Amino acid sequence: MPRRRRIREDFHDLVALCRHKADPDTGTYYPCTRAQLRDLRELAETRFPRPMHPDQACCRLVQYLRRAPTPKVEAALYRIKDALSLHMTPEEWYPDLILKAFDDLDLAFFGHKLAGRTRAKWAPHSKFEAIGAPGALGATRGREAPFEPIQIYLNAHEVFSFGSAGHFRQMWATHAYFDIMSSNHNEGHGPYFRAALRAIDAKWHDCFHYALADEQELLIGGFD
Repeated sequence: MPRRRRIREDFHDLVALCRHKADPDTGTYYPCTRAQLRDLRELAETRFPRPMHPDQACCRLVQYLRRAPTPKVEAALYRIKDALSLHMTPEEWYPDLILKAFDDLDLAFFGHKLAGRTRAKWAPHSKFEAIGAPGALGATRGREAPFEPIQIYLNAHEVFSFGSAGHFRQMWATHAYFDIMSSNHNEGHGPYFRAALRAIDAKWHDCFHYALADEQELLIGGFD
């Protein structure tokens, strides 16, 4: 498929595009499958791992991030890097990009623990105002039944007005990871969550050469 020319869209146009369904053959070019996009929208009931304490979940994630990447992970990182080279500011991210890249982000940074267990979608700004988090880039909703998927809501208004390409890394669904791996424990923004964010940020820095963020930057706009 040929690359599409980058076109800077008006902020309101980008927010409006969030209502459109992501399709592998239209919109932002990113190699993904219809099945991957369908799973983010229509995921059926699925099995979750036996819950572990957040410190163990954090250790597993840190070890994964420090491990030498497999060929599949290297390929995923290459695709992400290629996309970032074309879409360096939020205004140049078409809303479908994060959904199309979700499977690669999950593989590269979470060991594919989110796959088959997570739905992701854009949500209106009013949803975040209603829950008292109008400045958040996104929010997660944990399971209300044993086999329900984790819900990830992305705040189009904030994502496309945030102003820094480096905050693409804030799209990692770290809360979703802990909801999956440690569902019996509410880690919130506790020490293990923060350690996981630092490890993700270090991996991002090593792979894509963005400056490391301080802890406050990591938590700004994070998923609550």
